[in-house]
Amino acid sequence: MPYYIEIGAAPWNEDCAQLGQTPDFATINRLEVDAYRGAMIAAYGPPPKGITFAIRSNPHDFGTYRELAVKVDKNDFEDATAAEYLDKLENGLTSWISAGFTAPVSYLPGAQTRRNAANVNDLIRSAMMVTRPLSDGRFFPASNST
Repeated sequence: MPYYIEIGAAPWNEDCAQLGQTPDFATINRLEVDAYRGAMIAAYGPPPKGITFAIRSNPHDFGTYRELAVKVDKNDFEDATAAEYLDKLENGLTSWISAGFTAPVSYLPGAQTRRNAANVNDLIRSAMMVTRPLSDGRFFPASNST
């Protein structure tokens, strides 16, 4: 039987949409969660067998918020590689830039927001351009080096 580990809606050191406060919360929350999934894959690679990303909806008095989660299928779980991957995911990311991503949304004074990308595909394309090898062959972030 599978179980879920909730990771959050954004890197732990970043601002994110607040239910009941952020205008157009549902759209912005979904963009941030989708971007966080992309950032986690950029930083740690695709999930190994037995682990899949999921978006979990959580009802609240003010509406529903979503968080990135991983679904762990114990019947299909592979060796230590999967356990190591889970350890990385549970620590999350400190910031968007740690995965080469731009923050999907900027939070301005007065509860105003500015979207920095139209959709998650734009964020991923931008991250791919940022994380290309430098002229000396090194990668940013260094973990992108193989």
